[in-house]
Amino acid sequence: MSIKLIHNVWEDTKTTDQIELLAMLALADFSNDEGCCYPWMKTIARKAQREQSVRRIIVRLIETG
Repeated sequence: MSIKLIHNVWEDTKTTDQIELLAMLALADFSNDEGCCYPWMKTIARKAQREQSVRRIIVRLIETG
């Protein structure tokens, strides 16, 4: 778990999409301080809502950097 990344999500995220915010927090929860994480999609979906929504959000996050 990276407290640093979780803090960054709360401070820097401008999204109003609650599922996107939950997905980003879940990813940060599984990350090290360098931002590396390799959780299963189902694991993130369990924390964030539905797997289909999480897949869409992760693709969008990757595309936007």
